[in-house]
Amino acid sequence: MQTTDDTQNGVRVNGNGNRGRVTALGPDICFQLNDKVSFSLKGQFEFGARNRPEGNRLWAMARISF
Repeated sequence: MQTTDDTQNGVRVNGNGNRGRVTALGPDICFQLNDKVSFSLKGQFEFGARNRPEGNRLWAMARISF
C-alpha cells in the first residue's frame, strides 16, 4: 500500500494523491539441501488493484552461505 500522496509541483495528483494499493497471495516452497545451500520458489498473484497495474510474480532464489 502506498503511504504518501503523489505530488506534482507541490500539489496532490488527481486531488486525492492517486494512492495505489494491491493485494497479493501465493505459495512459497523452500528446499534445504544442507547447512549452507537452500533453494526457494515463490509465486504472488495480485488482485484488487487500485490506481496501479495488476500482475503476477514468480521468484526463484538460491542461498549459499560461506
